[in-house]
Amino acid sequence: MRVVVATHNRLGQVCIETLHAGGAEVAAVYTRPPTPAIADQIDLCTTAEAVDAPLRVVDSLNTPSVIAELERMGPTYLFVVGWSQLVEQAVIDAAAEATIGMHPAPLPRGRGRAPLAWALIKGLDRTALTMFELTEAADAGPIIAQEPIEIRTDEDVSDVYTKMVETGKQIIQSM
Repeated sequence: MRVVVATHNRLGQVCIETLHAGGAEVAAVYTRPPTPAIADQIDLCTTAEAVDAPLRVVDSLNTPSVIAELERMGPTYLFVVGWSQLVEQAVIDAAAEATIGMHPAPLPRGRGRAPLAWALIKGLDRTALTMFELTEAADAGPIIAQEPIEIRTDEDVSDVYTKMVETGKQIIQSM
């Protein structure tokens, strides 16, 4: 299985590591330039090196040059995890099997930004991590997997995010 991963956060990093450990060829990692407005952004240089994949820093996946590069790589799956921009159909179509996203909410509920914060604000006792096929509409594609995540009253967003990352690893391992 040949994969490309577009991400800028810890969940995406764990997906890269888990896919590689499971035998997938990581053909490339796409990330965003350092941006203070992205709260959960991390540096993926060491991760890309560890899986022997080129790291591409791009402002958008929707440019003709990135789309052409994705098409040339011919990934079986394109994972777009934590990417804070919608992707166009040409990007989605670059993967032979599917372009896959993850969202930290029990889709179809919880679409949109900051779902973990909203789960805490609303006082929910659970949320979920949903893996789904990407479509041009936000968080709207067919669900592939969905795993619940319990929220205790003494937990903050950081605690729930840590659980979400571990859940992401488990979902990838079950593919």
